[in-house]
Amino acid sequence: MSYFDNPAGRLHELLTKLGQREQTSSLLDAWASVLDVDAEDVIVHLGRVAELVRQTQDTVDRMGEEVFMQTVQRYRAVWARPIFPPDHAFSNRLSKVLPGPQALEALGMVSVHLHSTAPDGVMPDDAQTEQLKTQVRELIEEVRLAEELPKDLKHMVILRLQDVEDALEHLEIGGPSAVRHATEAVLGNVALMTGGTSSIKSTTIQRVFATVAIAWAIFSAPPTIENSLESWEKAIPQLTAAIEKPFGSPEAESPVPDPPPVDGDGGTEAPAGAP
Repeated sequence: MSYFDNPAGRLHELLTKLGQREQTSSLLDAWASVLDVDAEDVIVHLGRVAELVRQTQDTVDRMGEEVFMQTVQRYRAVWARPIFPPDHAFSNRLSKVLPGPQALEALGMVSVHLHSTAPDGVMPDDAQTEQLKTQVRELIEEVRLAEELPKDLKHMVILRLQDVEDALEHLEIGGPSAVRHATEAVLGNVALMTGGTSSIKSTTIQRVFATVAIAWAIFSAPPTIENSLESWEKAIPQLTAAIEKPFGSPEAESPVPDPPPVDGDGGTEAPAGAP
C-alpha cells in the first residue's frame, strides 16, 4: 500500500513505478512516463523528486528514532541515484541505476513508520481532488474576468491560485503539505492586499477565500469536517471580518472583557442574579 502523506511514501511510490518501466529504456524516458510529462520537461520536475530524499531525512531526524535515522543514512544515496545519478547519463539504460529490493523495502518501512507517527496531512480521494482542481481552474478564470478588482491584486491572486493548481496536479510529489502551503500563501497575500479596502467585500474575493479554505481543510483534517463550498461560504464573512478594517485601527481591536471577580476562597463569583 502506498502512503502519500509522508515524503518517504511518495518517494517509494515513484521509485516503484520507475522500476516497473521497461528496463532497457533510457532513464529520461522512464521518468517522463512516471511523471506523465514530456521528456524535455523531466528536469524541471526531478528537482522536487530529489527533494523527497532530503525531506525524508529531515522528518526522520525530527522523530529521533535511531534505527530509522540509520536506515535513511544507509540508503539515501541509493534512493537518490536514479533521480540525479552522478556517473550515469539520462540517455543510458534505466536498469543501471535502479535501487535494489532491499533498498526499496527499507524505504517502504520508513514510509509506514512516518504514516503512523508523522503524517504531513490527509490525502482525499480522487473524486475530491478532481473537484478541487475544477473549482480552482474556474476560480482563476473568474478572477481574470473580475472587472471590480485592481490589476495588481488580480495578477497576484491568479499566480497564487496557479500554485494551488500545480500542487493539486503533483500530489504524488508534494503531497498534502504542498497544497496547504499553497493555500496559506493565497490567504496571506490576499489578506495583506485587501485589508482595509473595498476589495475584501468583492464576491470574487470571498469565493477565493472560501475555495482555498476548503482545500486547506480537506488536506488537513479528517473527512468529518465541513468540506462543502456552501458551508465555508457561510463562514467566510466571520473569518474575514477583521480584514475589512486597516490593521492596527481602533475598530480592528477586540475589547478584552474584565475578568470575573474572585471570591475569598480563590474561586470566581457567580454573576449577579445567577442561581
